[in-house]
Amino acid sequence: MKFHAKNKVLDLSRPKLMGILNVTPDSFSDGGKFKDLEAAVKHAKQMIQEGAAIIDVGGESTRPGAKAVSMAEEKKRILPVIERLAQETQAMISVDTYKPDVAKAALHAGAHMVNDVTGLTNPEMMDAVSDAKAGAVIMHMQGTPQTMQENPKYQDVVEEVKAFLLMQARQAKKNGIQSILIDPGIGFGKTLEHNLELLANLKQFQFGYPVCIGVSRKSFIGKITGEKASNRLEGTLAAVTACVLNGANVLRVHDVAACQKAVDVAWAIQADSPEDGIRVENLRVKAHVGVLAWEKKSVQDVVVDVHAFLDLKKAVKTDDLKKTLDYRAIVSAAKNAAESRHFNLLESLGEAVADAVKKLGAKRVTVRAVKPSALKNTAQASVQIQR
Repeated sequence: MKFHAKNKVLDLSRPKLMGILNVTPDSFSDGGKFKDLEAAVKHAKQMIQEGAAIIDVGGESTRPGAKAVSMAEEKKRILPVIERLAQETQAMISVDTYKPDVAKAALHAGAHMVNDVTGLTNPEMMDAVSDAKAGAVIMHMQGTPQTMQENPKYQDVVEEVKAFLLMQARQAKKNGIQSILIDPGIGFGKTLEHNLELLANLKQFQFGYPVCIGVSRKSFIGKITGEKASNRLEGTLAAVTACVLNGANVLRVHDVAACQKAVDVAWAIQADSPEDGIRVENLRVKAHVGVLAWEKKSVQDVVVDVHAFLDLKKAVKTDDLKKTLDYRAIVSAAKNAAESRHFNLLESLGEAVADAVKKLGAKRVTVRAVKPSALKNTAQASVQIQR
């Protein structure tokens, strides 16, 4: 997977780090450390040496409750830094701003992409990125930095954030923006529970766009560990590892050297857990499932989706059926398992199917079982099992 931004190309076949460079007096973790031009450039070069592929330059804090700054002040802070980095490094440079005029100036000064916490909701920002043939990070935020943590609420945080990101990414494509990263916006209008749910379901955000994620030193880590921002490295490394294992492509971090090591280890583990696989979807079986009297007597339709994970490199290389799983064998195993006996729970049926398919040679199996008759006049009931 390649990410193109102006004249730069980033290979995302494995996760990359985006080093955070805040040239602000009030950022939540490192505010004031890099206001001086020379200090900022030096720190950026250090992060590049430690493994950062992208440097994200920000001139306005977006921490909860942060006050907005003028466009003139934001430009004053970031443009000299971007100009120097463009001249003196080979890194991809990102500008962290939601103001179109600031983005235009930064892209003219040498930035290659825009990291917009408002998710390109301003049409002028869409135009600024598109006109420059730049890349973009589309992030989700509920509210504004001034209000986002007052009382964030969702009916379904994963589905609502996904819907927003997909809508904005499609709109960006229509506007001519070809290179897009999506970011669920950890800590931006979310409670601790919302953040954890998003991180646990990060794989659901793999719908055609690379995933960028920022967990570094954030308050959700402090709420779990009790540590202030400066003491959240261990929690950050744990979160970064989880993100890599759940499919993140770009990780926005402060502590590049430590995070690079965590990414390397997590990626080695991930590489041994294949994402290749075979899917069988909408398999209809006749099953006895349920606890009601009529359910124990009657056969019901159950729809089963099976995803068998296995390494397909040898099959691709040899074009030999013996090096893979025959999808007909998967269908047969799933059908036999689902129809083998009465199940009180759909969960138990799903596990029986997963175990049967795993015995065929899959390293991991995900089964989704849908029981159309379970609920009347409402959405379908389903369960998902991973083994």
